[in-house]
Amino acid sequence: MVFLSAWPTHVTEAVVGDKQELAEVRWIDFDRADELMGGTIFEHVRSYLQETLGSAGFGVINSGGGNYPDDLPRHSVSAGGAVIREDGLILAIKRADNGEWVLPGGTVELDEDPRDTVRREVLEETGVTVEPGELTGVYKNMRLSVVSLVFRCRPLSGAARPTEEAAEVAWLDSAQVTSRMADAFAIRLIDAFESGGPPRVRIHDGQHVLG
Repeated sequence: MVFLSAWPTHVTEAVVGDKQELAEVRWIDFDRADELMGGTIFEHVRSYLQETLGSAGFGVINSGGGNYPDDLPRHSVSAGGAVIREDGLILAIKRADNGEWVLPGGTVELDEDPRDTVRREVLEETGVTVEPGELTGVYKNMRLSVVSLVFRCRPLSGAARPTEEAAEVAWLDSAQVTSRMADAFAIRLIDAFESGGPPRVRIHDGQHVLG
């Protein structure tokens, strides 16, 4: 499979479907396209090809013989808030669906800044308005391919209360965090509480920290 590369002469932003005067047109393979059109520009092309060719029943093959872009890794991205009060207590929820204690957070929408995800999810799940600060950790669930970003947050307003998504909401100390939460979730709050260096990067299986 080859791809038509078009270089615009007088534009500041390229969008798939635009008709521009072109300085150069050539056929290139996908690896070269990745090289020449890295970042957001080629992402538009990649999405367009996946949608149009995939819906037509065609497979897109890269130069290595693999299915493109179906051979690319698939991950879900979530963002959580480690909300820490001035007295050192940490905001946690007991999920309504499975009864597990976790930090508030959720899936990052396609058009959403992860910090906005934190603001939205914490408010929805706890009734507390927060301001995200530093990124304290990146955690990958190796079983489900979920990558979670955790931001240390400062509470601004609102009283913690149960919601549809949280059967209980509580401010916990570090000992309560480790006793109530699975290791894979407790470590995120411990890392945030002890933050000060670069973000921690850890892998887990949904319950236990693997590395």
